[in-house]
Amino acid sequence: GVPDLDASASGGLVRLAQGLQLLGVRTVLTGVGPRAARLLSEQPAVRRLEIRGSVQDAVASLLR
Repeated sequence: GVPDLDASASGGLVRLAQGLQLLGVRTVLTGVGPRAARLLSEQPAVRRLEIRGSVQDAVASLLR
């Protein structure tokens, strides 16, 4: 998981996921710790990202 991020890294993750989505990739972030989740939540575009607590949760959501 990702226990910690800074503002720059969280912005980079969001931009990476957005770029992948433009290519048709369904991006799911998993294993995000509490502090990293708080920083990600400060990114305006994070609402368009799918974030799951574990890889198992992500796989289950992808199979639905």
